[in-house]
Amino acid sequence: MQCCTGNMLRHILPQGDAVVPKQPGWVDEATGELGSFSLAQIRKNEKMKECWQKLSCRQQQMTALTCLGFTNRQIAAHLGISEETVKTHVHNTQLKFQLHGIAELQEALMEWDFSSWAK
Repeated sequence: MQCCTGNMLRHILPQGDAVVPKQPGWVDEATGELGSFSLAQIRKNEKMKECWQKLSCRQQQMTALTCLGFTNRQIAAHLGISEETVKTHVHNTQLKFQLHGIAELQEALMEWDFSSWAK
């Protein structure tokens, strides 16, 4: 079973934002707004990273496969477990991320690269 910790986490997270130097006039205002947006994104990514690290290895696996678009039935067949077990893990993951459905989970982690988990 694949479990994502340490260096591997770096490969699934989106890359950091570049810092924009100060410019005169309206550019400063626009840069400030973009900086606030970037800061909000960074905070969101940090929150998602913290939630991810609280997941069990099995929950990480379910989350990755769910974000790759696998159905509960496909995940169950892929891992040799019951569909009900998959539903339980996915539900518990949503609770840890404080999300209300698979679509929200997929949207929250859409920039993460889970491609290696499909193997």
